[in-house]
Amino acid sequence: MTTMPATRKTLAAQWRWHLTHASRAYWIVQGAFALVYFAFSLVLVSTMTIAGSGSESGLRAAQVAIRMAFEGLLIAGIAHVAIRPALRVWFVQRQPALREWVCMLIWLLVLGYLSIALGFAFGSLTPDDGMNIEQVQFHTPGQNYDLSLSRGSLWLLGGFNQFSLLLLWSVLYLAWKAFEGRRQLQRQVRDARLQLLASQLNPHFLFNAFNTIRGMIFEDRERAAELVTQLSELFRFHLSAGARTEVTLAEDWEIARRYLDLEAVRLESRLRLEVDLDPELMPRTLPIMTLLTLVENAIKHGIAPNRDGGTLAIRASATDAGWQLEVENSVGRGVADYSGGHGLSNLRERVSLSGDERARLHVDDGNGRFRVRMELPR
Repeated sequence: MTTMPATRKTLAAQWRWHLTHASRAYWIVQGAFALVYFAFSLVLVSTMTIAGSGSESGLRAAQVAIRMAFEGLLIAGIAHVAIRPALRVWFVQRQPALREWVCMLIWLLVLGYLSIALGFAFGSLTPDDGMNIEQVQFHTPGQNYDLSLSRGSLWLLGGFNQFSLLLLWSVLYLAWKAFEGRRQLQRQVRDARLQLLASQLNPHFLFNAFNTIRGMIFEDRERAAELVTQLSELFRFHLSAGARTEVTLAEDWEIARRYLDLEAVRLESRLRLEVDLDPELMPRTLPIMTLLTLVENAIKHGIAPNRDGGTLAIRASATDAGWQLEVENSVGRGVADYSGGHGLSNLRERVSLSGDERARLHVDDGNGRFRVRMELPR
């Protein structure tokens, strides 16, 4: 959905903007509305006997169809040109005053009678189709009712009917925009929450990274400088992601790999790494910093506390339903009862906020191994 520039402040500029900017869904609904109006009117008119026979009857039916098609397009055109811009300017995402509601009802009433007038004008410019009714009288066989509707009464009734139709269109449009606005607000809240959850990972990661660099400064200054470069590259990549909530597996692996390079210096031979990522899965998307969360979680709670270190395995493979990402680590003594902590809770919430109910997170703990398997759709 295109947003109107803030520079368009005059009423005329706003009106023109809303005339020329509408979503594809709106045009589809407008086309369907015109077709439904045409079909309903045609069925209603077809219940009346069209005088004539043979070719004359066919011509009369064609003229009636043209008249109904014109009225259907007329109603849709009035709704787009005269009603939708007014609703967008004064009613959508606003709290209109009672005066504005009353003015809108009067405007719809005027448009209802205008549509009737244009319909009769179109009928007068075309060959007689039998629809220019001067009077309607209700009767039953053998007995006439005293009630009859003159042309003026028909105008009054027809205009009110058109007003009711335009009012219904307006109510449905406002309901649609309210529903659309609510969904957009929900998406914004969800994205903001996802960004907040992703940002919560940074302080702990920075703490570990700076401790590693601090320890290396006294041992190997050149290596410490390289680690600073790695850290700056990692954050350059992270900042370039902006407000994104999803990344490709290749991008997420790049973040995790730089973190592993830093931790490899701190843990040295205690960290044994096994990586098996299917190249065909690298373009697939997943919540941002998923791998970093799982890898950091595995090192912090599974490998670092173990004097002998451990093995960290990272695998990505295709499945029948999509693909899966696995991070598995050995668990040392004293941490066998570990259940995931804040890192996995954070990731679970980001997966639930991703909007795809097919994504699943499974945790398996046993036989000295802790494995997190994330199932993702195609």
